[in-house]
Amino acid sequence: MADQQRPIQQWNVDEVALWLQCLGIPPDFITSFRDNGVDGDLLLTLTKEDLQTDLGLSGLQAKKVMRSIVTTTNIQQMLQKKYDVGGDDDDADSNDRGAKDDNAEEMEALQTQLDELTTRNSNLEQQVEDVKEATMAEAEEEWTTKFQELEETHGQALSEAEEEWTTKLQELEEAHGQALSDKIDELQEAHAQDLADKDDALQALQDANDEMKAQLEEKISIIAYLEERVAASGEKNDDEPAEDAEPVKEYHTNPEQFEEEAPPEPEYHHHTSSPRRRHGPGMVGGAACGAAGGAVKGAIVGAILPGMDAGDGAAAGAAVGAFSGGIGGLRGRFRG
Repeated sequence: MADQQRPIQQWNVDEVALWLQCLGIPPDFITSFRDNGVDGDLLLTLTKEDLQTDLGLSGLQAKKVMRSIVTTTNIQQMLQKKYDVGGDDDDADSNDRGAKDDNAEEMEALQTQLDELTTRNSNLEQQVEDVKEATMAEAEEEWTTKFQELEETHGQALSEAEEEWTTKLQELEEAHGQALSDKIDELQEAHAQDLADKDDALQALQDANDEMKAQLEEKISIIAYLEERVAASGEKNDDEPAEDAEPVKEYHTNPEQFEEEAPPEPEYHHHTSSPRRRHGPGMVGGAACGAAGGAVKGAIVGAILPGMDAGDGAAAGAAVGAFSGGIGGLRGRFRG
């Protein structure tokens, strides 16, 4: 233990650490005393709050250190008195021996008190350790129970959350599947309707084409018939004397005139011998005029109808207009 012949205020840091070790203070706290440079002089100025706040001791440990400081100080003071008395033996007379005996009794009483304090200190230390162990055991049991409860609660929460998200995922999958199915049905219906509309339009075009073919065949038949008439009329006119031809009348080249208006009736001048034929544009002129007008109309129609262009429409219109114009020209020039 620290040198008790020297007052506490003269102890250095190592002596204070040795003294704390003798008191049973744990090494970690002794290291804190060393790190803070606590020597004997500073030790005497420390309070219980300093020991707990700055040096980290518990309440019981701080109380123990404070009481030990007082006890050690008292012992040192008693020993100092003893040494002081012992140093004067050579010069004292016989009357001072009674005082020495009194001091010896006081020392014995103080020693007894010190032994009692040491015993009480050991008992307190044991009680502290017992309380500490009991407290640690209770705390460990309590925290173990709480930890188990938390694990159970956390596990239940995880299970419920997993079940909830699984249900939501299934609902989303079902909703997505239904939406996808509805969209597919909608697209199929739209596609079927589009195909039906295109089939109707194609059928309408086919019907119009068939009708145009029928009209074209009818016009071809009329042209063939008129050509026969023209040929027969030419053979008949070759046997008749030629007469002065009337001036040729101008015909407008508007295609609508040939398609919508009927050709004018041929004029006959009564002559002594035979009626004369009217000289008009004829089949060729009528066909040319009809082709021009038909090309214009066909180009417009071809630009509007799907699947055709202006060129195709113009060609078809020119063909139809040529037939119509040729027929009109023949009808105007020859009247059976």
